[in-house]
Amino acid sequence: MSSHVSTSLTLGEMASFAILMPIIIVAGTFDFLRRTWLEKCISFKTVKRNLQRAFTRQFTLLSLTQARALIGGTSGQVIARECEARGLHHLSLQIDVSSDFPPATLHFIDCEPKEPGRFYLYFHGGGYCLPFQHLGLPLKEAIAAGASLSILEYSLAPEHRYPTQLAQAAAALRLLLQSHPISDIIIGGDSAGANLTLALLAHLREPHPRITPVCGSGTESRKLLGAIATSPRTSDRTNFASITTNAGKDYMTVWFLKNIILNWQPLPEVWAGAAHGDATFWSDIRAERVLLLVGGDELYRDGVIEAGKIMGAGGSARSPVELVVCPGEVHVQMGIDLILGIDDGYMLKTAISWFRFLRSLQH
Repeated sequence: MSSHVSTSLTLGEMASFAILMPIIIVAGTFDFLRRTWLEKCISFKTVKRNLQRAFTRQFTLLSLTQARALIGGTSGQVIARECEARGLHHLSLQIDVSSDFPPATLHFIDCEPKEPGRFYLYFHGGGYCLPFQHLGLPLKEAIAAGASLSILEYSLAPEHRYPTQLAQAAAALRLLLQSHPISDIIIGGDSAGANLTLALLAHLREPHPRITPVCGSGTESRKLLGAIATSPRTSDRTNFASITTNAGKDYMTVWFLKNIILNWQPLPEVWAGAAHGDATFWSDIRAERVLLLVGGDELYRDGVIEAGKIMGAGGSARSPVELVVCPGEVHVQMGIDLILGIDDGYMLKTAISWFRFLRSLQH
């Protein structure tokens, strides 16, 4: 099943888009100049980053329909285009979830579903409302891990709200477990996909009451090889200090964060936000290694730090959870850096080192 039904913009939406474009250009230009003026050290890298932050921030003015039209297609269509452009084999399988939730699609990138060896199951970002956009990041991560790549095309909100995406992610993992041990699987994602990664970890720990458990293939006694959550949404709170102090630094806006809640409609429970669990719940994490990444200049920073502490980061030396705050970087900085041609960002280097470490572990 496709992530959503693509629709054409109405005349009114096209007119609105035409009116907004000059506003976006002017506001983005002023924001870029403001950011550049505040920089203590100007380099080509900071100029590129400031341009992206300034103009991406303005595009949050678009309606959901306009933003989807700008991306151009469903998640599956974007994945197919990216694979074709890169000369990669692409196979997709429909996953039946349950009678309560719609089916999803699992995409296999340059590999087969029963490909021997490790698998990286990736969940994309976009506030649960926008489709998949770029293949570069998950592909680079999978290569670093020495793993085959599969990408879940989950159903988007507001057409399909919480906990639909978790039910589909659990079904995707169950499919991989039919031919692979859980210890050969890494899960991960960014933004909403990072939230979904932590939700799936919670579901492995204690199944969501409406969703089929992930069982069999030794999941009760064995663990995932790893889980990485980059810039995850961890709770419904919008009063963290970083939401105020980083408001002029991140390209994300409080308005956009509130719209995620409005469209997705999560409940205050651990499967919707990791910080809703307590230390006892997270004391039994079903992954050998967990990496939480967040930008030092992003709105979600303090929320991720809070969740990391609850999950055991920085506590016992035996804790599988590592929390890294990346100085001077914003929401999913490493994904943006890859698009901008920047390969020495703090977040990106940290993530790739972590994946390479997993690759070094013996089967």
